[in-house]
Order: sequence, then C-alpha cells, then structure tokens
Amino acid sequence: MRHRSLMTSLLTVGLVIGGGITAISPAQAYGSLGCRWVNPAVQLNAPAPLLSAPAWGTAASTWSWLNASVTVSSSGSPDVYGTYELWGNTVTWSGVTRGKGTAASFPPCNGGNWVNGQMEVVLNWSYVGSYSAAQRQGVAAHELGHALGLAHNPSSRAILMYPDDSRTTSVPANDDRAGINAIY
Repeated sequence: MRHRSLMTSLLTVGLVIGGGITAISPAQAYGSLGCRWVNPAVQLNAPAPLLSAPAWGTAASTWSWLNASVTVSSSGSPDVYGTYELWGNTVTWSGVTRGKGTAASFPPCNGGNWVNGQMEVVLNWSYVGSYSAAQRQGVAAHELGHALGLAHNPSSRAILMYPDDSRTTSVPANDDRAGINAIY
C-alpha cells in the first residue's frame, strides 16, 4: 500500500509538472518590447575597423534562419548601428540598445515598428574588453535580440535574453528563436 501511495504521488507530481511544461508553448516564454521591423531582414552597420566589429558580426550570424535576421552591411542605409563606447564604471551595463545619439533612450517606435536608422546597439568596452570572444558575442547577440524586439526573459540563465551577463549561452536559445518567430 505504501508503495502504491508513493507511485500515485510521483505520478501526480509528474502530471502536474509535465502538464505545466506542455501547456506552455515555446513562443509564450518570451517577452516582446512591442515593436518590430517592417522588413525583417535587418541591416546592421558595424564597420570592420571598429574594435567591436567581430563581436557584432558573429552575433548577427546567430540570428539567421528565423522569420527575422540580422546581417552586417557597411553600405546603404542601415537599420541599426553597432558600436562600442568606453564608459568605465560610470554605468552598470555591458551593452545597451537605444535611440541613435541618445544616452539610453528607448529607440523610436512608430505604430509598432522600429524607425530605420534610428537605433544603435552598443558594447561597453570597459566591461566586455576583458570578456572572452564568446562572452562578447553573447552580449552583442543579446542586444541584437532587443533590436529585433525581444525583452528580457528572467526565467533561465540558459536563455540569451536573460537580463545580465551571468547567462550561460552566447547564442539564441529555443525560447529566443521562438519569440522572434512569433513576433515576425
């Protein structure tokens, strides 16, 4: 009888846990900033002589094969500008997505759409300069996730959109990719 009670309890716990996992679709595990690009083929300008260019290039490639993508281009009119700045310890961020030319203002969003050429993604080289290439790529890919419209997701450090640099991935996780596919 005791064995049956234990089995019933384990089965109930399994159903509750399993039911909770299966009831949440991957696209529900993301947060949206409420804005997206009209053209989901987003052009990022991060010129090759720029110290942060390798991080932006590898980060952009991690957002391919989705309903929206980021490619690095040094010509034409980019949607987003990628750069780096030296803020020392005057700020607490390693990266930021902001309106172009602002200190940290939300990028312009017109009717639910980002405004071309009015957004920049920035790495704070004072922090990320000492990071490994994979960690820099993770910060850059995280900022590009914001540029595509994803908000922070504090549910797991294994998700790229986790709100701080203790995340354990440098590429979009299933939740991040499902979020982009749901937004676009």
